[in-house]
Amino acid sequence: MGGAVIGERNPDVGINENDMSIALLIEYGDFKYFIGGDIEHPTEGEIAERDLVMDVDVYHSNHHGSDTSSTPELMEDMKPTVIIISNGNHGLYKHPRKSILNYYKNMSPEPTVFQTNKYLKGGKGGNVPDEFIADPETVHDTGTILVSVDESNGTYEVSYRDQNHEFQIKRKGN
Repeated sequence: MGGAVIGERNPDVGINENDMSIALLIEYGDFKYFIGGDIEHPTEGEIAERDLVMDVDVYHSNHHGSDTSSTPELMEDMKPTVIIISNGNHGLYKHPRKSILNYYKNMSPEPTVFQTNKYLKGGKGGNVPDEFIADPETVHDTGTILVSVDESNGTYEVSYRDQNHEFQIKRKGN
């Protein structure tokens, strides 16, 4: 049981704190960015069942890249071009999980995945290549990734350190 989802007639809410996160679909012109906080499989399933989040440009990976999120149903609806994983460097929760990174890599089309901090503890946790990590030395608690949208040009940019990656905004109906 988690949080209430738009369109749900009899929400069964209450015991899973992660699933009670506030999820946002941010739209700026044709640009779409989805961030679901720490929502997990149950709430993602409710969102996917209602087709509430379709064809996003950027997906801010739910629950820090945990294997309790990013369900195939939701990912198929979203088809993100870019995925950003916000994770710490401490290793307590082993985020992002190698299994989720492998899942993202096998999506079609394959999204470009960015990560805020390098995970250093081994085990179930993993990393994208260093050039896609905002803080690969993990000297701070958080790396910073900035997404800037140029709607008039039909592009958005993902920036961190001295890196800038430009992407085309998906147009409605594409």
